Amino acid sequence: EAFHLAFPAGDEEVCLMLKSSNGQHHSEWLMDLVRSAAGDDRIMIRDDMLERDDLWALQRCCDAYVSLHRCEGFGLGMAEAMCLGKPVVATAYSGNMDYMTEANSCLVDYRVIPVTEGEYPYAEGQQWADPDVGHAATHMSRLHRERAWGARLGTQARSEEHTSELQSHA
Repeated sequence: EAFHLAFPAGDEEVCLMLKSSNGQHHSEWLMDLVRSAAGDDRIMIRDDMLERDDLWALQRCCDAYVSLHRCEGFGLGMAEAMCLGKPVVATAYSGNMDYMTEANSCLVDYRVIPVTEGEYPYAEGQQWADPDVGHAATHMSRLHRERAWGARLGTQARSEEHTSELQSHA
């Protein structure tokens, strides 16, 4: 949804790789995703487990990393992309806020909503983020239009102390 809002004409020179895993456990959700991407050749969906080197190769070749998550632990994918100097668009909620700032990433606004039954184990009484897709689209569109701005964000992210620590473990 954010991608379509960011690039509505359909003729922009952009593409979106949606990477997921274990879609067989949530086949209805995966099929909803496939249906929402149908007819847009700019969107690719890959639902599988990748070897570490293949995942890193995918991160290296992307221009930006987007994570519109509801809840995240540490956010390894986001952190790895930042280590590579990639601009990251992510929900300003959860574990990634330990290392993401407005100076080194594109933080997406959200509202807190209840986790409903069937969405997550032990959902009763829990809450998580509902990212603002319009706000995410604004970031995505700007990164496409203003490449130098995205490069500055990526450079800032890669240069920060916590990122340097991650790079030494990679």
